[in-house]
Amino acid sequence: MSEIETVQIGEDMPRIGTVAPDPSWADARCVVVSWVSGPRQGKAEIVDLAPDIFAYKLYQPLRADRDLFNTVHVIDGGAALAWGTDDAIDMAATTVERLAEEVMTFEDFSGWLKRNDLTFEAAAAKLGISRRLVAYYASGSKQAPRYISLACKYLDRKQNDPPQEPEITIARYQMTGESVGRLDLGSGLSSKVVAYYTPTDPPVQPHSERHHRHRKHRKQTKT
Repeated sequence: MSEIETVQIGEDMPRIGTVAPDPSWADARCVVVSWVSGPRQGKAEIVDLAPDIFAYKLYQPLRADRDLFNTVHVIDGGAALAWGTDDAIDMAATTVERLAEEVMTFEDFSGWLKRNDLTFEAAAAKLGISRRLVAYYASGSKQAPRYISLACKYLDRKQNDPPQEPEITIARYQMTGESVGRLDLGSGLSSKVVAYYTPTDPPVQPHSERHHRHRKHRKQTKT
């Protein structure tokens, strides 16, 4: 009698439990979703689907038809969302999850400020926005737009992944890998400067040595 062993690799696929259209319209196409499995399991949140709805032709009918957008419902056991009576327009739960990750709540934004030890003024300078907007996003008076969320994630990655020290070729005719100094790149960065020797283009020898070898060769030829 054989046993069947189930081995789970990675995280569970995201599945949506419930969905409802959000009243906001304007430039957004939001839905309220609850997750029953996957990395966001147990969460109920507002997700703006506009980035994909306004990017792909499949979703063109949802851009202007609010009544059609309001028909959103769950299909395939939570693996996707669909619109209309025939489910001709659908969106995978993995896509909804990706868009959800790009949404930044005021708790997320406040946490980002605290994690990076940023004042409102410092955050405004980094994000290129006004101090007032930073205060709005941190208090929840306004929803941080998608580009702010992406900018915060980019700044986090930039801080956590220090740039590699590049090598810059500035000279030839020297031994490969011989360090000949450092180059200041500004902002506290510097780069190791390495000189390279090109075998196909050998270094020119000093005149005296070349002349000496030429005379020696002529003497050997005569004898």
